[in-house]
Amino acid sequence: MENLEDMFKDSHRIFYKIEYAPISVRNILIKMKNLASLMVGLAYYSVLYGDRKLAKEVHNLEELVDFLNLQLIMQASLATRSANDAKRIISIFRLASAVDKISNAAADIASVALVKGGSQLVGSALLASKDVIARVKIRQGSNIIGRSLKDVHKILDVAFDVIAVRRDMRWILEPKADYTLNLNDVLIVRGTLESIKALKEVAKDYEEYPRELEKPPKAIITGLLKLKEVSELMVYLAYMSIMTKSIEIAKHVLSLEDYVDNLYVKYMVESIRSSSDISSEDLVSLLRIATATEMIADAAAEMAEIIIRGLEPHPILSDVLQEGLERILIIKAPKSLDGLKIGDLKLSNYSAFILAIKRNNEWIINPSNDEVVQGDDVLLIRCYEESRKQVLEKLMVKGQ
Repeated sequence: MENLEDMFKDSHRIFYKIEYAPISVRNILIKMKNLASLMVGLAYYSVLYGDRKLAKEVHNLEELVDFLNLQLIMQASLATRSANDAKRIISIFRLASAVDKISNAAADIASVALVKGGSQLVGSALLASKDVIARVKIRQGSNIIGRSLKDVHKILDVAFDVIAVRRDMRWILEPKADYTLNLNDVLIVRGTLESIKALKEVAKDYEEYPRELEKPPKAIITGLLKLKEVSELMVYLAYMSIMTKSIEIAKHVLSLEDYVDNLYVKYMVESIRSSSDISSEDLVSLLRIATATEMIADAAAEMAEIIIRGLEPHPILSDVLQEGLERILIIKAPKSLDGLKIGDLKLSNYSAFILAIKRNNEWIINPSNDEVVQGDDVLLIRCYEESRKQVLEKLMVKGQ
């Protein structure tokens, strides 16, 4: 189970026999959370590039997450010996259920690539996101051939997340920092457009840009982009509500769920109104992906309800949420930031974003770049592990 890349030597659907194995609940939950996050990125990539083979791998990952969820239920049930144990274990089951739903939504997104081979309309929305998903091929003459991913991060001094590598006909998922790059490796990268351009430059990759996109009705693009970004924000906020045991953040998540529900209905209506301007295949693809984003929003709300219902998060949840491809930093703003706008911090250079600010016991969710940082603000920042140190240095924060 630990060497996941060994499971992807062919494109056939994999099913796992349920048997007891002595694996810790903590490790199972970490694996589920990381895989679900990985799946969402891979699913959007498969649609953007019309990569049917990778879309099939996303479906295989969905089966793996389902299997892990059953393993978790088995392990946690064995550890429950009293009513108090049962109450504490609810938060684990709730988080696992929500993560499983996110993986199901990712598989639904990938199905668009399986049926249609990708969608340029969806591609337009993906390229407009803060986080861009792109492929980078290591070509002849690149000076990063033979270098590790850790070396490349140091050379470029920008943050990006390599979520998978295709070497020959083999997929390597979640490559480690010491992974060595070879000629013709194809990297699936998530990061800002600037960081991906920098990586393409050193990779000598001047050809592997996304195909030329159509110019669809603007509402189709902005609506889908909004659904995607708000649902993803909700997941991060739900994680933070559990980590901080914050009812305020949890309530914001539920409020955003209502917002997404309304946005989803409006988006469907707008899409149908625009049906004369787009093909029926594209319309089905758009609606299917919009439905998947709404599923992700529902999963986030399910996590937030752990706090809303007054359940004490199990101690392992904090560890689980701190492990993964991304980090959520909770930082008290130093006095040196007082009076600066968020945009002035240039955190996007490190693929980091401020998700929320706590100020005087109130929360500012998804603040704009024009928001001014005040003394004693608490900043909730999303970043990649590779850029964590850079972000802390940029903010002149020590000891975290």
